[in-house]
Amino acid sequence: MTITRPHHPFEGQSLEVLGHAHRRGSLQLVLILPDGSKSLIPAEWTDFKTVACPPQNPQLVASLEDWLRLRGLVDALLRRTADVRVTSAADQGELCLN
Repeated sequence: MTITRPHHPFEGQSLEVLGHAHRRGSLQLVLILPDGSKSLIPAEWTDFKTVACPPQNPQLVASLEDWLRLRGLVDALLRRTADVRVTSAADQGELCLN
C-alpha cells in the first residue's frame, strides 16, 4: 500500500501489508515500515480503495464447463497415481550382496 495522507512521514512510500484489523469501526492495516517495525495505519490513509476494489467488469479465466472438465482431469490423474505401487530393487529381488 502507498501512504497517501498529506504530511505523513511515509507519504508517497509503498509499504508491505502484513495484515489488517478492525478497530473503532474502521479498517486498520498492519504495515511494515522501512526500518522493519510494524504499524497500524488507517486504510483511508492509503491507496487501499483504489488497489483493493475489483474492476467493474472482471474478465473470466475460464468458463464453468472448463473448470469442471479440468477437475475431471485432475481427479483422473489422482486416481492413476493412487493405483501406482512404488517398488524398489530389493522388492524385485535384484539386490546384489558382495
